[in-house]
Amino acid sequence: MNQSLRNQSGTGNPDIGLTYVAAIESFLSQDSDIIMLGELKDHLTAELAVKAALTGHLVLSTLPANDAAGILTRLVNMGIEPFAVASAVSLACPEAGKDSLRALQDRADL
Repeated sequence: MNQSLRNQSGTGNPDIGLTYVAAIESFLSQDSDIIMLGELKDHLTAELAVKAALTGHLVLSTLPANDAAGILTRLVNMGIEPFAVASAVSLACPEAGKDSLRALQDRADL
């Protein structure tokens, strides 16, 4: 039995309910190990990506920022809770997660 280890889906046909967000939700229900998204464009897609990361999925995506550290601020500015951002980063890179948690806590105290 030869089973494909990857799936790819185009989006952009709202007439049949196939939107970017619907596709992400569908991928999450398939319990994939790795989810590769396009750009995180809005709060909802960013929130779904962070939730996926927090539930054990490896999420690969693009996010416009000037540098790697700017991604943390960008996610918070998109409406993602600072604790969720810090937790998702600490799962991917424990040392970076500690620093990002401190930075986000400092920002929340302002």
